[in-house]
Amino acid sequence: ADAQRDLVLVLAAMRPFTVTVGGRVCYEYTAASPYARVHVVPLGGGEGGRLEVEIATPSGQAWPKALLTTGARSDWMRQAALVTGCVSVGVHLMMLFTCLALYLQKHSEKYLLAQFAVALISLCASLLTAGFGELPVTEGAYVFIQRVVNSALMPSGTAICVLLAPGFWPRYRNRLVAACLAAFPLTLAAGAAGLSWLSELVAWLLFGLGALALCRALLDRMPHMPFLAFCYLLCQALRTYSQLNNLGRLPASELLVYVYLPPLRSVLLLFACMLVVDTRFAQKFRQADELVARLNETNATLDAKVAQRTAQLLQQQELRRSMMVNIFHDLRSPIFSARGCADMMSAAGEDAECLSVIKEK
Repeated sequence: ADAQRDLVLVLAAMRPFTVTVGGRVCYEYTAASPYARVHVVPLGGGEGGRLEVEIATPSGQAWPKALLTTGARSDWMRQAALVTGCVSVGVHLMMLFTCLALYLQKHSEKYLLAQFAVALISLCASLLTAGFGELPVTEGAYVFIQRVVNSALMPSGTAICVLLAPGFWPRYRNRLVAACLAAFPLTLAAGAAGLSWLSELVAWLLFGLGALALCRALLDRMPHMPFLAFCYLLCQALRTYSQLNNLGRLPASELLVYVYLPPLRSVLLLFACMLVVDTRFAQKFRQADELVARLNETNATLDAKVAQRTAQLLQQQELRRSMMVNIFHDLRSPIFSARGCADMMSAAGEDAECLSVIKEK
């Protein structure tokens, strides 16, 4: 409690609760209340400077992890969370632009669409929890939106890992991606029904599938895959830490009460994926440049080859013409000599019948 005897209550998990001071309900937060992350509860006066404060949740709901702090401390931490949220939103927007630009250049790279979807979903989570101000929604609507976003992050991230590993079951890749996407409604329905064990089972199965795909990519020695595998394992470790933290089995950091971990995990995974994608596109562009250089070199030598071939054809044509002239000359000379002899013999009065046959032939 601060000097104005107000209680600043910050919730890590948004659930309805009631604050009772001295047996009197002084603050109530329900599913129909406008969404708020930081609650300032007026405590009022107490006997002898002592107050008995009781915070309770409705029956059947788990206790939300909460932080009791002062107003000044809460404002400082909210500013830190706001800066973190602004950086996260900026990184997400940059990744969205990069994925869209690369996909417009090469439509065959379908994993860019999956990465664009993950970045868009993670951007929604960042906008919901960046601390830009109170959202004009109720607590129940906010919890539903948050559950939808959380249920979509893990399946889409696993789908990206499967798509980025071309050697991992290529015949069944489309079915594996479809299975990852089908896990989204299953996880969402399990969370809505309170079956947290089922949603956790699906999440671990998805993690195993993504780990197998990354292991195959590591065996294929794909560039930057060790970094992607490390980020994928780190994201799963952070998700496990969040689960254990919410259960009270691990100490909670004060900043993590204000900062929402899922979009930060997605930023880490998306950054590693973009590194792999940029390397792949750089390799494709380098190959394209090599082909263009080879084509230009071929075009540069093509004119010389055509001129050389044309000269050879002209030379062969000249040789053929000279040979035909020589053959015609060699054949015509004996004929003219025989005809001349026949004319001389005809003038000398020789056998006219035989001479006529020689002239006709």
